[in-house]
Amino acid sequence: MDLKSILSEIELSESEKKGIHQLKCDAYTGNNDSVWQCECFLIGWLKDKLVSAGRLDAAVLAVLGDQIQERMPFLQEMLIGQSETYHDFIQRVSPYLMYMGDKICYGALKSFSIELGKALEKAGYQVIYVQNKDMTREFFASIAGRTFRGLIAFQNPSFTLKTTDGRYLHDLVDTPLYWMDFDNPCWYGSYIRDMPQKTKFLCVDRYYVSYIRNIQHRTAFFFPPAADPSDISSLLYDDFVIRKREMVVYPLTFVGTCSDRLDENLAIIHQQQPTLYPLALEYVDRMIAEYDKPQDVVLAELLSDVGIMQKYFNRSEPFTDEEFDQFLQSWAFIGKDVVHHLRKKVVRTILDAGIELHVFSDTFEEFSDYTNLHIHPSVDYEETSDIYRKSLISLNVMTGHKAGFTERIANSMLCGALSFTEGTEYIDEEFCEGVDIETFRLTNDDIAGIPDRIKALLSDEDAILRIAYRGMRKALQDHTWDKRVEEFNDMFYRSHTSA
Repeated sequence: MDLKSILSEIELSESEKKGIHQLKCDAYTGNNDSVWQCECFLIGWLKDKLVSAGRLDAAVLAVLGDQIQERMPFLQEMLIGQSETYHDFIQRVSPYLMYMGDKICYGALKSFSIELGKALEKAGYQVIYVQNKDMTREFFASIAGRTFRGLIAFQNPSFTLKTTDGRYLHDLVDTPLYWMDFDNPCWYGSYIRDMPQKTKFLCVDRYYVSYIRNIQHRTAFFFPPAADPSDISSLLYDDFVIRKREMVVYPLTFVGTCSDRLDENLAIIHQQQPTLYPLALEYVDRMIAEYDKPQDVVLAELLSDVGIMQKYFNRSEPFTDEEFDQFLQSWAFIGKDVVHHLRKKVVRTILDAGIELHVFSDTFEEFSDYTNLHIHPSVDYEETSDIYRKSLISLNVMTGHKAGFTERIANSMLCGALSFTEGTEYIDEEFCEGVDIETFRLTNDDIAGIPDRIKALLSDEDAILRIAYRGMRKALQDHTWDKRVEEFNDMFYRSHTSA
């Protein structure tokens, strides 16, 4: 009789059944120790119940088989239950704790946490969801000392909380910590520095990974967002064309904000930091000219000039990593302003060409004189799928990502819209220009050419639908939350076992 049959004879709790299932799920993905080692752990973990049922000896014989000398030392280690290996197994059979995102970004972070959680559950893992309103003192006291497979937070500030004696609250929880980072790390101020050292950061852009690793000296991984399939994602091409043509209401849409405070904030620097104002102007000019680099790289290259350091900071030696991090954070808003300045430039160029554009935000009021601009009320993230289903082309301008990805691309593709987006290094690797996506860069020439490209596309709806369909199939294959769970499990296992 094998161990599975023996365990079926004893009464297990729901959490124990789910824990056993999680080990099986690890095995399905190839992220498992040998089967006999997992079974040795199960004997150690469930030994009290096996003893009570009089089935411990049978379980041991079933696992050891005729390889007693080879397997007995490991089994004894699991029966004692005090080693690091045993603890690693305990974490693997424990549930995930999911700190749900709040309503910022029109509820996007909350939706992401739900979608990732559902994908984890679909893959066979336990997930406990925690909303912001539930994060009380009593809650944090209840999880202290408990073990979880992982704690995933969506830009949640609670990782910075400390006890009265200065310890991080989440150092009291026995779990790996994962913090989802959706923007340039410098935009978070001191948050990243003020989190437990065991925190692992999941970033939407490879440059952000490099910054967190090399400047902030923390652990980071590339983990781009995704989206869930829509009702048309799995259709064959002919059926897709019929359904999409029935649904289309908007030829061209943009789901995002469009505010520009660049001049206003530069004026504030001129007033409050007059000696640094020329440096700020050069910083802005370089970010616009060097469109393919994130703001931290642009600033690092700017400050690598000894003459600039002497002129503005009265020193010849470069900033330390901590000094650079702090100075970059103090000017993080300039990078945000450049992002929105260029986004507005793209929008204005399209509108000046007379192209009909549908937007879904109240941040476009300065363009209200354009009769070809259709301003719709802001929508929550959950409603964007319906907009993309009704769109032929979905416009996207990145939020400063230069080697990353955004859920807007995945979501629009899975809803059958052609994604017309600012490109990045990652997008160039993942997709094929003119085949499953259309991209541009934020150069003057590329922006100026956007209207003619859109007009050419809109003149050939069949071409739009062909590209959109290929993009949809590509996203369905590689950019769903189910796919991200596969990648997360692989990352979890590698980082967990090498810790």
